[in-house]
Amino acid sequence: KKGLTGVYNFTNPGVISHYEVLALFRKYIDPNFKYTGFSMEEQAKILKADRSNNELDTTKLMADMPEGVVINDIKTAFELCFQRMKANLTEKGVLPDNLDPIYTNKVN
Repeated sequence: KKGLTGVYNFTNPGVISHYEVLALFRKYIDPNFKYTGFSMEEQAKILKADRSNNELDTTKLMADMPEGVVINDIKTAFELCFQRMKANLTEKGVLPDNLDPIYTNKVN
């Protein structure tokens, strides 16, 4: 209806690191989850190409959103997502404390 054109980055504004996502996983899903991080120097030794960390510009999207529509920043969106995930897993009885140990702590 507004005749909007061009490129829109349909994403939550802001940035989040994989360490922040893993911390949310530990906070809401599995407090015993363990992972090992490594430095940029260590990554450079094993990756064939440099790591790319990007933030998409959401200025245009945010400016053209209809009144009353809220798009949370990425950290809030992830926090809410993990809260919903925990509620759903709790309802289904499949949080890690209910699982056979062979299914837990498989990601490093």
